Amino acid sequence: MRIRPYSPSDLPQLHAIDQAAFEPALAWSVGELRSFVAWPRSCTLVAECDGEVVGFTCGAMIGPRNGHVATLDVLPGRQRQGIGTVLLGEIESWLWGRGAQSILLETSVDPGGARAFYERYGYAVIERLAHYYGRRRDAWLMERRRPLAASAG
Repeated sequence: MRIRPYSPSDLPQLHAIDQAAFEPALAWSVGELRSFVAWPRSCTLVAECDGEVVGFTCGAMIGPRNGHVATLDVLPGRQRQGIGTVLLGEIESWLWGRGAQSILLETSVDPGGARAFYERYGYAVIERLAHYYGRRRDAWLMERRRPLAASAG
C-alpha cells in the first residue's frame, strides 16, 4: 500500500469511493468534496494498492490547536484490511505536526457507524450531535487528545 498526497485528478475516484462507502445521507456531494480538498488548511491523503485508489482521508486544522478528521473512506470491498488504520495514522501525524493538541471527528450513531474503530485509536465520545446528518440522523462528536510523546519535541 502507498499513501500519497491528493491530486486534483483524483477527485472523481474519491467521490466514487465516498458514495460507495456511505449511504446518501452521509456521503458528500462532489462540490462539497471539491471545496474541502481545495481549502488551504486541509490535507487529503490517498491510499493506493497495486495502482488502484482504495481509500482516502481529509483532515484540517480548524483552529490554532484543533485538528479535524472530516472523512476517512475505504472502498467497501477493501475494508478491514488495515487501510483505514494507516490513513488515520497518517492524517493524525499531519495534524499533530501542525500543532494540534486535539483531533475531533464525527461519526454516525447508527450501529454500523465507526465509533468502535475510532475508540480503538484513543478517540472518546464527548457529545451527541442531534440531527447532524439531517432530521433523523445524529452523530457522535469524538476527540483524541495529543499523546504525551507527540508533545515532547
